[in-house]
Amino acid sequence: MNEDSCDINDVTRAASDLVAFGCQISAIRLYDSFSQLKLGEVVSSYANEIVRAVDEGVISAKQGFDAISSEYSELSRKSAFYIENGIGVIAGAIQFESGVSKIKNSRGHPL
Repeated sequence: MNEDSCDINDVTRAASDLVAFGCQISAIRLYDSFSQLKLGEVVSSYANEIVRAVDEGVISAKQGFDAISSEYSELSRKSAFYIENGIGVIAGAIQFESGVSKIKNSRGHPL
């Protein structure tokens, strides 16, 4: 897709596809309702943020479309990795979130 033919509708459609994919992964691969909701929230927030940035003119529609497409590919790649290794998709995200939380709480002090 080139810069001229891409508009907010393409970005919105890509965002919708990303959110649907995130919901599909969480429904199929996650057995904990909280984890399902958490993954859906994260994916939805990201997609909404990109659509809002395009709508406000912060980034171009092409940049927004590319960002969402890239995130879709990354989510697909990560879910395939975790599925192949028998690990829940959210496990990596929870581990990352826990690490960020510890770093933020310590504010640079040794744990």
